[in-house]
Amino acid sequence: MILFPEVQRVAQEELDRVVGSHRLPTWNDSAETPYIMAVVKESIRWMPTTIGGGVPHATTTEDFYKGYRIPAGAAIVNNAWSINNDRTNPRDFDPTRHLPGKYPPVGQPKGSDTSERPFTTFGAGRRMCPGIHVAERSLFTAISRLLWGFKMSRPVDKDGKLVPLDPDALTPGFLVMPVQYDAVFAVRAEERGSLIRRKWAEASEMLDSEGNYTEAFFEQTFATQSLK
Repeated sequence: MILFPEVQRVAQEELDRVVGSHRLPTWNDSAETPYIMAVVKESIRWMPTTIGGGVPHATTTEDFYKGYRIPAGAAIVNNAWSINNDRTNPRDFDPTRHLPGKYPPVGQPKGSDTSERPFTTFGAGRRMCPGIHVAERSLFTAISRLLWGFKMSRPVDKDGKLVPLDPDALTPGFLVMPVQYDAVFAVRAEERGSLIRRKWAEASEMLDSEGNYTEAFFEQTFATQSLK
């Protein structure tokens, strides 16, 4: 959001119109906030955490693809970074790529044309990672609430110039994340700040000393008996 302030502005306008200022966004708002859902999907496309590919698969029989022979038993790795960036202006963060009607629902496209898929971060075909649904819901909650509560921007140096930021500077490894960077978070309104602090205080009661959910949280949330 600090690199693409216009996206932030449009997203916040949608949240203000649908959610208002007296409550936090929830997953129930997702159907009425298509732009926020598009931001979620573009985030998954724009910065896949497994840029080298996901879990390797293997061919069951010999296959041929664009003149290449793939022998039976060969390991096949989904190069998510390359496929996700096989788009027009791929490093532009453009949520409009994912507005309703742009692509079929996740998991439905069966063809080999990657332009028919919003991303391949979670793989493709019948063995697509089912965690995509958890990821979309978790990201919707996090992204919508950050945008609802804060204006995010790049810091400036002592001369008033924007501090440089390389969007493709990543930590090394199989799973990657952006290297540490500075950002400015400003509460959009005191009313929202008060609500955020109150909700955090309530949530903290369900966290242990290391910031993990306690057993009481799971019992209350899922109405289960002891998990031990």
